[in-house]
Amino acid sequence: MGDQDKVSPKVREKMDEFQLQIRGIVNEEKAKLDESIQKLDKDVAEGKITKEEAEETKVQLAEASSEIINERIQKVNFDLDDLIKKQVAFAILNGNDADAVPTLEDLKKKHRATHNLTGYIGYGFMGFSDKTDDNLDDRLGFANNFELGLTYTKQFNAASPWSLKSGMIFSWRTTRLDDDYKFVRDTNGNTTLAHSETSLDKSKLRGSYLIVPLGLQYTFGNKVTVDDFTYYKEKDLAITANVYGGVKLSNNNIVKGDDISQRDKKDYNLNPFVYGAQLTFKINSVNIYARKEFSNYFDKNTFDDRKMFQFGINFGF
Repeated sequence: MGDQDKVSPKVREKMDEFQLQIRGIVNEEKAKLDESIQKLDKDVAEGKITKEEAEETKVQLAEASSEIINERIQKVNFDLDDLIKKQVAFAILNGNDADAVPTLEDLKKKHRATHNLTGYIGYGFMGFSDKTDDNLDDRLGFANNFELGLTYTKQFNAASPWSLKSGMIFSWRTTRLDDDYKFVRDTNGNTTLAHSETSLDKSKLRGSYLIVPLGLQYTFGNKVTVDDFTYYKEKDLAITANVYGGVKLSNNNIVKGDDISQRDKKDYNLNPFVYGAQLTFKINSVNIYARKEFSNYFDKNTFDDRKMFQFGINFGF
């Protein structure tokens, strides 16, 4: 006995009726989408837009078309639960038999609470607040931060927009001096500035840190309910707020110029412990962040009690 024979004639009749309605909605929206895509291809051929812009717009149009189809299906007055509606629509769009569409259990497995580990590379521009040492400020040049990190994200549950965010960051922070000045240590190990007798091409103090962040991430999206199962359909857009703490691994005083090439890894009183807070805005795999440190940049009353702030961008991989 075939699968068709296992379905009562009345149920099959109602399913066919519903399928015709869904097919009409899908075909109508697909026709609109095809028309829009053809217009984009024409614009590319005429040089009005680039191929990359067209591809991005096509993705947006496809997503919008899918949402419209789902909304119209929801409005169909038919005595079937939401899962069956979605299954039939999915089968038509993919040219499959509706019976081959994943079950509710498959859906629950696919949309379990997420937890993932990703890497990233980042670059930031550094500035300082609470500055009182004019001698340092008058000679201070460009300051930046380069970092490599691992980020762990764990969604609280399948229906939640909130996730716990942590990880590990290797940070290399560099401050530069202008006007042929360099960082030096006196006989007591205190750090100060000295003018070089020769012209300098480079004069910078770099500190490397291991940092651990801990915070919360809110991902934009919407809840989807199928039968008694609710999951959160995430968008590639999120905001993260976190605090962090870190320890210094090493520092390196680099001086290069006429008749001088020096790399000194002695202690130049960079703070051995750092802590602060960060706000991050995520779009796909690109993160734009603002960071404020509450610890002093230098230790042991060196120079002043200046604190670092930073604006930067990182790219996930």
